[in-house]
Amino acid sequence: MPARAIRWTDTHMTVSVRDPAAPANARELIAWLRADDVYTTIPRRPRPAAPPTLPGR
Repeated sequence: MPARAIRWTDTHMTVSVRDPAAPANARELIAWLRADDVYTTIPRRPRPAAPPTLPGR
């Protein structure tokens, strides 16, 4: 199930979870979780590619 971190500290994260099969007007679940639990249960997304560099820089 997709999730994203909204806020975080060294030890905890506020995570937003939304069911992709839910209707568009469905609410998301927001939970304050221990960071260690988040890192072990929610897969990380790949890092975005580096932004293109401007010529001459």
